[in-house]
Amino acid sequence: MAKPIITPDELRIAALIAEGWQDQEIALELGVSYDAARQRLRVLSRKINVTNRAMVAVWYVKQVK
Repeated sequence: MAKPIITPDELRIAALIAEGWQDQEIALELGVSYDAARQRLRVLSRKINVTNRAMVAVWYVKQVK
């Protein structure tokens, strides 16, 4: 199976989650609504096959090593 294509925004969201940011803070940082930020997180989570924020953070840390 091919690796999913992660967009720059999705990578930024993963980085912010790894830093402990909450969804509302991420939304403000990206200039999108709270619901849009949550949707982007859901899409990212599906792409990288994880089920929670902690797993997104772990995935991100492994990617930047």
